[in-house]
Amino acid sequence: MMKKFFYLFSSFVIILLLSACSVDSDAAKLYRQSEKLKAVIMIPKTMNPNEEVGLKVEVTKEDKKVEELERMNVEVWKKGNEENKKVIEGQRTAKGTYEVVNTFSEDGIYYVKADVRTKNLHIMPTKQMIVGELSEEDAKSLESKKEKESNHHSHH
Repeated sequence: MMKKFFYLFSSFVIILLLSACSVDSDAAKLYRQSEKLKAVIMIPKTMNPNEEVGLKVEVTKEDKKVEELERMNVEVWKKGNEENKKVIEGQRTAKGTYEVVNTFSEDGIYYVKADVRTKNLHIMPTKQMIVGELSEEDAKSLESKKEKESNHHSHH
C-alpha cells in the first residue's frame, strides 16, 4: 500500500513539475528587446602608401546617430601581420561620426576594426581595404575568397 502511494505521489509531482515548465508564448516580450548598435566604417575609394588617409566610423543605434560613446578606437593592421596592429583613438567630428587619420606604409590588403563601446553595448565590426597596388599573391587571395563566397551563396 505504501509503495502504491509513493508511486502515485511521485507521478503527481513529476506531472506537476513538467506542466510548470511549459513555454509561455509571450515570454520573449517580457525581456528587454536588444538595442541595435551599428557602426559603419567608411573608407576612401583609393588609398596610396605614405599618404594620410581619413577613415570615418558612423555609429547609430536604432537608426539614430549616437552622441555619447565610452570608447571609439580603430585598430589597423596589414594582412598577415595582426601582431603589429596600430590602435588609434577616434575623434568625434559630428554627431555619431568619428574619424581617425592613418598613414599606410606600404601597398597591400589591410583590415580596419572599429572598437565601439557605449555604457551597455560593445561592437567591433571589421572591414577589409586595399592600399595602393596589390601583389600577385594578394590579388590571388582576394580572387579565391570571392570564388568561395560566390560558390557559397549559389546554394541558397
